[in-house]
Amino acid sequence: MQNLIKTLIVVLIGFSSVNSFGQSFMDRMKQAQEEKTVEPAQPQKANASTDQQTKMRNPNKPRTYSQAPKLSRYKNIKNRWQGTYIHNENGHLEDGKLGNQGWHSAQWELVPASDEWGYMKIKNRWKGTYLHVENGFLTDGHLGDPGWHSAQWVIEYTSPDSKYVRFKNRWTGTYIHNQTGRLVAGRLGDPGWHSAHWQLVVASEDSYTSSTEVAGNDFSAMNRKQADMYFRYTDQVSGGGSLNLKVGDRIQVLPDQTISDSFLNKVVERYQGKVYYGKSGLSFDAKKPKICGKIFTVKSVSPLKFTEEFPEKMRNTSNSNFKFKVIKL
Repeated sequence: MQNLIKTLIVVLIGFSSVNSFGQSFMDRMKQAQEEKTVEPAQPQKANASTDQQTKMRNPNKPRTYSQAPKLSRYKNIKNRWQGTYIHNENGHLEDGKLGNQGWHSAQWELVPASDEWGYMKIKNRWKGTYLHVENGFLTDGHLGDPGWHSAQWVIEYTSPDSKYVRFKNRWTGTYIHNQTGRLVAGRLGDPGWHSAHWQLVVASEDSYTSSTEVAGNDFSAMNRKQADMYFRYTDQVSGGGSLNLKVGDRIQVLPDQTISDSFLNKVVERYQGKVYYGKSGLSFDAKKPKICGKIFTVKSVSPLKFTEEFPEKMRNTSNSNFKFKVIKL
């Protein structure tokens, strides 16, 4: 009987540990259609009934997600066919060559549309306007309602490993392209049209550099499973149980993360009359951790070890663990 009780205690402790490592990011959009979800109530457009709104603006029911990882914020959107960029430098939406790579009129932020997995709004850095088709054609403007499905886009990869994507409107199912010589949202004559293929390029003044970052554009991280992992010293790591890692698997620490001010200024220990904060004795730059963007290969699972060491020692006086978002590659 005593042996049985000890076994149960060990199992319960293990279960508790696995569930303390944080929730994973939702599976890829294609897998989302296999799950049943509850569609949240949608805001109404002026002069449109709730029935009409639901019928016109709910073509699919994607899985929900809690939040998207923070990646490089602003992107240039470059056309595969013409090499042109989407911008509003001249007061209206168009695609063309850039007079200056730093034009804020050609820089766009991908903003999660709601708590629903997979839908994004595309916001201009210069004017704060959004791409939408609310009036029947593609333009950029301020939204009459933040819930407009006409301003929400699914970003589809042209192939699993491609750096090119298509922008599909949630409301109309049309795609952004320039096949006819001007920028429009319309049906595709062929899904292979390069005029409807776009590359998300990190804007010049918002870029980051890493010798081991994932090939292609960093938006791909948003379609992978995500979890919290905890790092310490040069090789100690824990967490990520929801990723179901195996020997040989690779993970990437997402770029552009920082250690929060709330942790840095938090009292983490009191010892012999002294007070120690998260920032006490910190061995690395909390605003630019070198581990961000790096890729690691799983060497063993129990205990969890990587083949590669961390690029810098990560410790403070209290020997705290430091939490970062990671993805499984």
